[in-house]
Formats: sequence, C-alpha cells, structure tokens
Amino acid sequence: MLKSNVDARLLVAGKRKVKTKAQKTATKTWTRTPVEGLVIVGASGGRDIDMVLVVRQQREISPAEGPLVRKRFKAWVVPGNG
Repeated sequence: MLKSNVDARLLVAGKRKVKTKAQKTATKTWTRTPVEGLVIVGASGGRDIDMVLVVRQQREISPAEGPLVRKRFKAWVVPGNG
C-alpha cells in the first residue's frame, strides 16, 4: 500500500503504472514479490524520478488484525502539500 501528498503516477517494479491521488491509498495486489523500485513518472519538469529503497520492514499480520491495519493506514495523512 502506498500514499502520496500529491496526485502522481508511479511505475512499480518497472512493470505497471499506478495513478495515485493526494492522500488516497493505492495498493499493489498483482504480485506477492517485494517491490525493489518505484519511479515517479513525469514529475517536476516532465522528468522521471527514481525512488531509492532505504529500508524494508515487514512482519506477519494475523487475519484478524489485517483489516485494522488497513483502516489505520487509510486514516493516516501524509505530511506535506495535502
């Protein structure tokens, strides 16, 4: 799941373009493999900007707590222009 503070188009794993709206949640459900790279498509000045993976943190979530985590993420607001 990802969220941005502006409307954007992202190239996920070099395969799929995903449109995101400011403060809305976009999800990656078409593959279970971890994504190693994102590209912001047509950002400032029409250039593509590569995003760098800084850290990956993952933990197992029980089926009972999954909906609560999604609900918390959707309620979270990204700081910035939004």
